[in-house]
Parts: sequence; structure tokens; C-alpha cells
Amino acid sequence: MLISRKFLLVILVFSWFFPMETFAQLAMKLESNRKNYMTYETVYVKLTMKNQSGHPLVFGKRSGLKGELIFDIDNYTDRKPKMIGSVPIIGKVIPPGKMETIIVPLSKMYDISMDGKYSVKAMVKHAQLPNSYQSNTIDFKITPGVKVWEAIVGVPTVGDLDEGKKIEKRIYEIRSFFDGADNVYCLVVQDENYIYGVARIGVDIGNLRPQCMIDRFSKLHILVQASPSVFSYYVYDTDCNLEEKETYKKDKTTPCLVENPDTGRIFIAGGLKAREGIDFEEDREQFIN
Repeated sequence: MLISRKFLLVILVFSWFFPMETFAQLAMKLESNRKNYMTYETVYVKLTMKNQSGHPLVFGKRSGLKGELIFDIDNYTDRKPKMIGSVPIIGKVIPPGKMETIIVPLSKMYDISMDGKYSVKAMVKHAQLPNSYQSNTIDFKITPGVKVWEAIVGVPTVGDLDEGKKIEKRIYEIRSFFDGADNVYCLVVQDENYIYGVARIGVDIGNLRPQCMIDRFSKLHILVQASPSVFSYYVYDTDCNLEEKETYKKDKTTPCLVENPDTGRIFIAGGLKAREGIDFEEDREQFIN
């Protein structure tokens, strides 16, 4: 018996949204934005819920409207990751037959900083529903990556340093790792006790490693090749705050980092400013607005 192409399309779309518990009162689908993450990088997941109860599903403060979203995470060791935060779902209203999507920074809710493989599924309980419901299970890995560059700097202070007080230091590292799709460069800013931030700075396209220079304020200037003709320029401070971002392209010359020996100022020499939408397309982070 022949099945129409339209009918097959309906089946595929329906199964994509609801891989498990298709006929449950609350159908759920969980996704991650990539397969591998750098250690201490924010891990985001997206939970899509469809209300099939026939009634509005309200997540409120009162006991009769109270709902809870938790995650079951397995890191294949004797110790399961501890919860360190919660998901604010109060105020969510899902009309009957409608869907609601929640973006969750999972690594800010659970301690998943240990390197290794993880599996996770979402579970939702609600006072209006007779049962709790769970999503599909997804897998991802946490990896430390490979260090390709490092520098230790002092942290600038406002005014004079107090006598006898040691200068704080920071460690800048550029690491490379495979995120499941590309080899990616990440900046890690840390000291002996704390990770101040992890930032993706570009994809390793196999030509040049990132060029790095540190100015007199201990800020890190990075020039990384984004394509054969386009380069991304970043300036980060000692707390891993992005202070400047620009994009350059090759012209008759290739962009490069240069330091003025008299002033200590670091700037881009060569090339031209690139135009978004014409010379390059900005890579928007998946799941994040």
C-alpha cells in the first residue's frame, strides 16, 4: 500500500517534536546546542513542552498551580552532579495544544565541571497533572581541550598598591578542542583558585593560530583568522569581559597586531574593516538570544 508524501511529512514533523510519550498529557523534547563543551563553558539545553492535557497549564506560586522542572544527570561515576541553582518557571502559562520553550543554562544549575561524558533528561511535575513526565535523554562531553598559548599577567589596581600587598595575577590561556562540528579556539581566564570566564573566539581553519598580545593595562588583544580572508579582533580584560570586538579583511595587506614601542598601545595594522552581511556573516550562538 502506498503512503502519500504529505502523510510521511506529518509523521516526521510530529515525531521530531515528541520522540517520547507522544500521548502523554505533557510531551517534551530536550536538545543541547552542541555535543562537546570546554571545561567551565556554559552548557545550554532547550526544553520544548507541548500541553496535551486539554486545560491551560499554569506554573504559579500557589500549591494548586505549583510546578517543578528538574534534570536527571548521569556522569557515569559514583557521584551524581549536585544541584547548585534552580529553573525559574513561575509565571509560565501553556494553553491547551500549545508549546512552550525554555532555554536553561544547565551548568549554572548543576555542578558539571568534571571532564567526561554526561547524559541528561528533564522531568516536570505539576500539581494539575496526575503524573510526572520526562523528556528524551541527550548526551554530551566536557573536555579540557589542548593548550596552544598562555600568559601570566598582573591585575591593575586603581591608585597605588598598598604596601606589603601582593599583586594579584591572572592566567590567560588559549585552548583548542573539537566541539562536535569544528575545532574551536577558546579563551580561558583564571588564577589558582577561580575561573573568571571561558569565551569562544573562533574556529581553527588550519592556517594560523591566534595572534595574542598584552597591553600595559594587562588586557589581552587577540587576532584570530575566521576565514581565508577575514579576521576577528577581540580585547578582553583580566575578568574575561569582552571590551572590544571588530572584524577585518585582507586587502593588499594582511591584518596583524602591532605594538607602538613609545606608548605601548596595541592596534591592528594592515587590512580593512570588514562589513557584516557583505564580507562576513556574524555567527550567532545557538539557543541564546
